[in-house]
Amino acid sequence: MLEYEEILSERANSIVANNIIGSFLQASNSIFVNNYFHWDLITIDADDNKFTDAYVSGNADYLITHDSHFNVLKRKKFPKVNVITADNFLVILNEL
Repeated sequence: MLEYEEILSERANSIVANNIIGSFLQASNSIFVNNYFHWDLITIDADDNKFTDAYVSGNADYLITHDSHFNVLKRKKFPKVNVITADNFLVILNEL
């Protein structure tokens, strides 16, 4: 959550970041998991692996990012990580 807060603060401001993080923390559909296994799928920026580990541990449907470091996951066969951009995710939501 700290990295989300940092990015949101940079792109908007700390008030927006705190409101969004607060919404995540209170949302009934937010699932917080402990990662007992570390896949280490991203080597170019190893700090990004916490997101892939959470994706796998949480059995998520999508990993939403604009970070190009995650492109390597599109070539990995196992574990399969469905990486999409926020724009693509909005298209999916509109189709529901």
